[in-house]
Amino acid sequence: MRRRRQGGRLRSATLVAALATATATAIALVSGCGQDVKPSNQFLNDQALRTRVDRMADRFDFSAKQSAGQEVNMEVAHERLLRRCLRQSGVPIGEPNAHAEVRSVLPQVSKLDLWLSRGETLGLGAALSDPAELQKHRRALDKSVGHKEVPYPPGAERLVNGDPPVTVSIPLPGGGGGSVEIPVGGCFGQATKDLYGVPAEQFERVRMALPRVDDILSQSVADNRVDDLLGSYHVCMQAASLDIESPAFVDEPLFKTAAAVIGGSQQPSAMAKVENEVLAADKKCKSSSGVGSAFAQSFLDHGAKALASTEGVVEEYKKMIDHAQAVVASPAYADS
Repeated sequence: MRRRRQGGRLRSATLVAALATATATAIALVSGCGQDVKPSNQFLNDQALRTRVDRMADRFDFSAKQSAGQEVNMEVAHERLLRRCLRQSGVPIGEPNAHAEVRSVLPQVSKLDLWLSRGETLGLGAALSDPAELQKHRRALDKSVGHKEVPYPPGAERLVNGDPPVTVSIPLPGGGGGSVEIPVGGCFGQATKDLYGVPAEQFERVRMALPRVDDILSQSVADNRVDDLLGSYHVCMQAASLDIESPAFVDEPLFKTAAAVIGGSQQPSAMAKVENEVLAADKKCKSSSGVGSAFAQSFLDHGAKALASTEGVVEEYKKMIDHAQAVVASPAYADS
């Protein structure tokens, strides 16, 4: 009887050892993916590299750093100006959803922010630690739940897009063929001109010609210098009890916690704790896997190519955004 039990233990031990070997082999294969994993702190310690990366990121400030929150505010501003044009033409119509212009107390975090993060706070914990700001955010969310946008009155469409409608056909970016029809006439086109300071067709052509930060990110991450190291990054994050496959997903546990704090199921202090833990792990794993430094170099290369192929477009678009921000900040806009 004892021999059988010992034999069972030996078989179990052999099985455990085999599983451990297989697991280690699998991790090695995943982590390597055709490239030796070399830890690197260059993205943290090389000031010249950091400066170049930050300057490149600033070139895409309109769509990355200012983020989706800025784009949403511009959309609301355009709708307000469009409705002002309709009222001036005799159409009885109110303002768009007012709460949509209330900026979230949460900092807007882009995917580029997450890839370039070096462990510094993203400001989520600080934002949710202010009781007054937290209540403002909760009130804005409460208003949004029951809000229904008032549709345009019957017959207003001919004033919105022009009669007959005026559109411009613009080739889709990327060179893959196809085009999109965009309205540039009627009150829609007038609102575009009022907001951005240029004729609607000019604005739309520049906007469509912009280098897309999402495309640049995709190219930078798909680059073998980066892609081959993501397995090692994932394993490192799992060791920190975080099933995060790439820096692009670091915000998932952060905003899950933020939602719990805003909803009242967690205390505001939980946000700073989770933020610090997740970002510290991300920084460590970017270093140990080498993916942080690899991405910095890849982003510089692909960003430079995108800018070279669209020389002058970014600067022209930024001028339009500056004009729009000045319009939104003006007393005339507030009184519209």
